[in-house]
Amino acid sequence: MFKNRHHLETLAPYQIFFPLGMLLGLIGTSVWIAFAFGKFSYPGSIHAEIMMQGFFFVIATGFLVTAVPKFSSTSSATTKEKIFFLITTTLIIIASLQPIRIPFHIISFLHILALTLFLLRRVQKASMKIPSSFVFVGGGMVSALLGTALILSNDFLIMPATLLRFAQLLLWYGVFLNFALGIGSRLIPYITGCNCISPNTPHAGSPFAPTSQDARERKIFFLFSLVLFLSFVLEAYGIVLFATTIRSVIITLYLLLWWQLGRIPVSKTYVSLALWIASWCMIAGTWLMTFFPSYRIHAAHLLFVGSLSIMIFAIATRVVLSHGNHGLKQERHSYTLVFTFFLLIIALATRLTAPWTQHYFQHLAYAASVWIIGVLVWQKEFLKKIFQKGNL
Repeated sequence: MFKNRHHLETLAPYQIFFPLGMLLGLIGTSVWIAFAFGKFSYPGSIHAEIMMQGFFFVIATGFLVTAVPKFSSTSSATTKEKIFFLITTTLIIIASLQPIRIPFHIISFLHILALTLFLLRRVQKASMKIPSSFVFVGGGMVSALLGTALILSNDFLIMPATLLRFAQLLLWYGVFLNFALGIGSRLIPYITGCNCISPNTPHAGSPFAPTSQDARERKIFFLFSLVLFLSFVLEAYGIVLFATTIRSVIITLYLLLWWQLGRIPVSKTYVSLALWIASWCMIAGTWLMTFFPSYRIHAAHLLFVGSLSIMIFAIATRVVLSHGNHGLKQERHSYTLVFTFFLLIIALATRLTAPWTQHYFQHLAYAASVWIIGVLVWQKEFLKKIFQKGNL
């Protein structure tokens, strides 16, 4: 993929880390197939770690390291920065399936710390105002740093179960929810054609352009992110119903008011429809986990598959097409996208119904297989576009 140092210098971060993040997604889901065939030990925690600290975070790295310098009017990632992220990502891939988890935890922490420092440097030097919703991205980075630090500490010290549970909640839910609210608040309404600012204010040319309401919104979003963080503290200490209810209320209100989720997408494309469905999956998942705690681990996949996975491939499509100068017609006409999103929804349905089947773990393998096929279908058309420039 990288011929030499000069080739690496010419590549945008998303061109490096989208494919590597997707590779981690394939690794993280394939463990259930290997387990079903008796070729791998029970992969519960390993699966979660690879998918969140690998698949999700590496793709988020590609997006943030590409996007933040652009809308902050700061310098792009240097070759040294890209090389460092490439090294940590490669080591994450190598360590992902190792039974001894300490190397994976150390490398994940270093990767997240480096990304935090990268973002802080750009924010400090920004000549344009950072979008108010990126307060949530800050909350996501705090959750990721604290979560990985606590998990890593548990490798060397015996921590209370409550503290370990808190770390898991931050990594499995806190990071994604904060990132989704922070990045999606501008990007998703922009793509769907719904107004994320007010019913009477048209979109600026860029989804991340500053607005007159940023100062007021920044205080509101900081409060929301803080409440999300505190909800994980409460849940870790056993106050589950109150914590999950508060979290569900915040996410529902936020998506309805700021994302205008009650409106049908104005932009009639497969990408906008997929993002709209994924957003509703986020609401449905949080409430289902609240009302049916015994079904929690299964309902959580409304977040992980229905929301996170669909959002990643929908937004990745927009990034690849727009940054690669390919035009956006494929968002409306590509049957590959239809098939990809269809397979992801089938994978979600298969995972949600697994508890009511006679062969639970085989059913998890079926869900994983469908998810993998969906990813490969997307890659067949769009992977080559990541590295090729269009003519528009």
